[in-house]
Amino acid sequence: MNPASIVRRAVLYAVLALPTLAYSPSSSHADAGVHISGNVNVKLRVGVKHRPRVRVRVQPRLAPVLRVYVGGSRFAQPPPPPPPRDCDCDDEYCSIEADDCSAEYDDDCDGGYRSPAPVVVPATEYRTERRADLPRFGIGVFAGSIEVADQSERQDLGLIGRIRLTESLSLEGEIAKTEMDELRLDRRLGGALVYDLMPRSRWSVELLAGTGVTQSEIGNNEWQTDQKYGEVGAGLGFRLTSQLRLGLDFRVGQRTPIREAAPDSFKAVAPSAEDNEEFSRGRLSAILSF
Repeated sequence: MNPASIVRRAVLYAVLALPTLAYSPSSSHADAGVHISGNVNVKLRVGVKHRPRVRVRVQPRLAPVLRVYVGGSRFAQPPPPPPPRDCDCDDEYCSIEADDCSAEYDDDCDGGYRSPAPVVVPATEYRTERRADLPRFGIGVFAGSIEVADQSERQDLGLIGRIRLTESLSLEGEIAKTEMDELRLDRRLGGALVYDLMPRSRWSVELLAGTGVTQSEIGNNEWQTDQKYGEVGAGLGFRLTSQLRLGLDFRVGQRTPIREAAPDSFKAVAPSAEDNEEFSRGRLSAILSF
């Protein structure tokens, strides 16, 4: 064969092979070779080793990615790996859906540690009810009887005033008048500390100790004298309402001797100038508190 004819044919074959090579220069596999022997034998081999194949792979939870393989080479580069899942493990679920975000260690949460969900305990209100204050002041009246030494019992009338110092302790003051005899009139001014064992109960028990001064007038204010006294006692009270209280108490005590003896005409009814006078008295009272 004419060498010029061979060259022209080789050029023709090369031109015909260009579209195939242009289809996928990166993925098609084509080879061309020229073999020259001693007899000037030119061989041209043009071909495509593999036909293009198309594969479609769908990854879960990701947009479908089309991958084209031509021969043993990929038509396109694989997409970048997905970003790490953003899992807010303080919440019940991940912001990007995960298979399970309730485990203590969760692979779907990028291997992060999921702290256990805080246990919310409903707040319990402890209300301490403030107890109502007890009345601080009280005024009242009383009526009773008193017996002094060898004197017969006489009527005892008076006024009472109280001030509450603490819940149970009160200071009591009284002004009283007692007609001991037709010729003798006693006036008493005293005070006492009263301790209530049950200040908030309807019934109450009181213990008391007091002291004061008694002034005795004999005749038509012809002669008078003073005596100091001390007493102790106990009482029982009943509260009709929170403000009104009825009480019954009994007291015993002594009066000091007078400083100077009474005239002979009054010795029979006058207090003793030699010895202490013992006395006892009881009273029924009503006190209004506020």
